[in-house]
Amino acid sequence: MSSSVDELRGRLRSLEEAIERQKEVLRDLERQHCHAQSGLNALLDPMARLPPEISSNILLQSMPTPPTWGRLLALVRVCRAWNNLALATHTLWSTITDTGVRKEKFVQVLEIWLPRAGALPLSLNFHNIMSNGFFHILQTLEAHVPRIQSLSVSPSCDRDLRLMTYTFIVLTSLKIHDMNCPVDLCVELLRRAPNLVHLAIYRSRFIAASAVETHLTHLTLNSLDFGDRDTYYPFSK
Repeated sequence: MSSSVDELRGRLRSLEEAIERQKEVLRDLERQHCHAQSGLNALLDPMARLPPEISSNILLQSMPTPPTWGRLLALVRVCRAWNNLALATHTLWSTITDTGVRKEKFVQVLEIWLPRAGALPLSLNFHNIMSNGFFHILQTLEAHVPRIQSLSVSPSCDRDLRLMTYTFIVLTSLKIHDMNCPVDLCVELLRRAPNLVHLAIYRSRFIAASAVETHLTHLTLNSLDFGDRDTYYPFSK
């Protein structure tokens, strides 16, 4: 009896090992099949037969303005060829918006999104995530501040803007939406953006400060916007 039990247990172990070996063979065949299918898709894909710069331009034209994270994610998941093309098209990733991204996930998204823009100037549009988590977003942005060329924000309060203590060397456009904007804060932001040429204040109002100290002596802007989005007052050149 004991011998029979031992034999059956040994037989079961042998069968289990054989099953695992066959599973590994099947997994390897599935990987090979997937690789072959990807290769065939790449050869049959009309985009693959175009020069890379034309294919990149097609991707750019297919995106909304600005591109949303959801649309970009869908693009890189089409196939390996499209993934490679999208990742090589840094312009696709140079405009960043928080549209469609949950607040608690936005820092993780930024950590993926920012490097994909390569060394290109950045355009940032933050209107849904300005809250207590903004400090962590700024920490993520810190290394990329020298590349921020355009910034559009809807602060939850002036504290959000006061957290932005960086010098924005290449910032040329700043848009502030929906907040009471202290004068001293505006002056400080102007001081930190020496190349700013367009400042827009939408649906906001200025709050006078008791004292504003600044060394700012010259300000050259192409336009300064107040009130509604469709109203602006250009400076004479």
